[in-house]
Amino acid sequence: MSARKIDFGERTWSAFPQDHWLDMAGNPNFPDYLRILFVAYGRHAANGHARLERQELAYFLVRRDGTLPDRRTVHRALAKDVSLGYLEPESQLLCLVLSSHDVQGGKGDPTARCRRDHTKRQTTNVRNQCGRFGQNVRNESGRSDTNDGNQCGRSVLGPSLYLLPDHHEPPEVSA
Repeated sequence: MSARKIDFGERTWSAFPQDHWLDMAGNPNFPDYLRILFVAYGRHAANGHARLERQELAYFLVRRDGTLPDRRTVHRALAKDVSLGYLEPESQLLCLVLSSHDVQGGKGDPTARCRRDHTKRQTTNVRNQCGRFGQNVRNESGRSDTNDGNQCGRSVLGPSLYLLPDHHEPPEVSA
């Protein structure tokens, strides 16, 4: 077995136990986005990916009163980490991704491919001039059919058979 080499070029570096970062992630004195970054430091493998189970990230962000943050709060904190450059853009709730320029080492093979799907879904709803959601077009996953209403997100009823001049009332049904 060959020894893994950590190489940050000319930059000074040090080592740390990963469980220390997980302890810090559970500390509610830090903001959520830093706690998520601490989870990434504490769980990353040699390929820079920190795989998580469903809702596991929320458990690291438990509140002082024992409640869990809602999904939107967790998403916003993760988005802040990405926007600040602390995590890579392909990071998701089930896999946080660190740059090899910032973190190296960890268990496993640094060239191993992550088994999580890091495909980002495109947002299909776009706001139009009405300030409401407009056309909902089919995306790559084929989940949505076109539903554009009247271009302002409101449904418009089509003609009814009852509006036709020769329409007859349905026969009454006797019990």
